[in-house]
Amino acid sequence: MRRREFEIISLIICALVSNFLANGHVEGAKRKISKIEIQDVLQAVQDEIYDYGFEEDYSQIGENLTGEPSKWESRMPIYIKPESENDEGRVIYRLMRYGEIYRFFTIRKDGFVILDGDPELEFPPTQPSLKTLSMNEGRVRQMKRDWLRDSFLVDTAPESNRVQAASERQMRRTGYSYWQSVVLPNRARASNVAAPGW
Repeated sequence: MRRREFEIISLIICALVSNFLANGHVEGAKRKISKIEIQDVLQAVQDEIYDYGFEEDYSQIGENLTGEPSKWESRMPIYIKPESENDEGRVIYRLMRYGEIYRFFTIRKDGFVILDGDPELEFPPTQPSLKTLSMNEGRVRQMKRDWLRDSFLVDTAPESNRVQAASERQMRRTGYSYWQSVVLPNRARASNVAAPGW
């Protein structure tokens, strides 16, 4: 009877170990980030900028694609770690107002990219996503050399439908939109104060 129990326990342990190794291999494996995922990262960065109203901070910064000083559309460099692990990646770019940041992101199954860190907290050095100013300068230079270099665009005077679309994507990503939660209510309050009461 003991031998039979030992065999059953051994089989259960082998099955558990095999399952753990198989799942660990799939979930913990690094994989190359795809071109579509890179575009999703760029979209997430742009959407956050428009949703928070940071676009004006990019005026006179980066390459102006319009060629007109009165209308500025910036092309900004961005560096993306070429592989992700457990659908998590890293990116370095300039989020004007805060400067250059090193940021984690998560790739969801539905294709949405979730950027780590709350811009309202200003990316302190105590958080995983932080300003590169808080990091070793040589390490940052090395990452920029080794990572994929791409660019994202910021229209410093976007049409309202572009901002609205960005805020709607932010709501689908995280369940929160700064534009919908703060900007629109403030505008409504301001217009009510400005309008004379009858």
